Amino acid sequence: TYALGRITRGCVRRCPWCMVWRQDGAVHQVATLDDFHRDQTHMRLLDDNLTAMPDLFIQTCHELTRRKVRVLWESLDIRLMDDAMCAALMGVKRWGMMHFAWDSMRDERQVIDGLLRLKRHYPSLSDVLVYVLIGFDTTPEQDLYRVERLREIGAMPFVMPYSKSDPYQRKFARWVNRKQLFKSCTWQEFNGMEAIS
Repeated sequence: TYALGRITRGCVRRCPWCMVWRQDGAVHQVATLDDFHRDQTHMRLLDDNLTAMPDLFIQTCHELTRRKVRVLWESLDIRLMDDAMCAALMGVKRWGMMHFAWDSMRDERQVIDGLLRLKRHYPSLSDVLVYVLIGFDTTPEQDLYRVERLREIGAMPFVMPYSKSDPYQRKFARWVNRKQLFKSCTWQEFNGMEAIS
């Protein structure tokens, strides 16, 4: 009922927690839309970092816009997106939320600048989901700062625990990822409620 495929493999990043660059190497093209799109109205793109090839990304967005297909982007790198890429992306019909990531505090400026740039091309970030890795090289204070900063600019954080056996990481993810909880109480309130129960 929907097209499923990838145009590229690999990534320009060498994140120590990720297998993509070890498994697939640097980003490179492996297919075109015609290789897996057969006039379906919806498409899921599995590329790990298509945004690392800006010209191909823009060309793909224009082609998706022309085909009027609704797209679920598996992963886009907001740190690499300039105004031309944001404008091209806004022409593509979306299927679900757009996915980005903020994995480390050292990426704060690039991530926030990129999201604000995207917001200039699109009035709301309400359909933007940002994965937030915790427990790798950040403190609980930095984890809270990141999710609150994303909330402040209108994007939706989604916490990814590095260690699912760690009680803090599990609890923090439960608070952020259950949207009713995230919208109705602060981390301090939720942490206090959990301690009482």
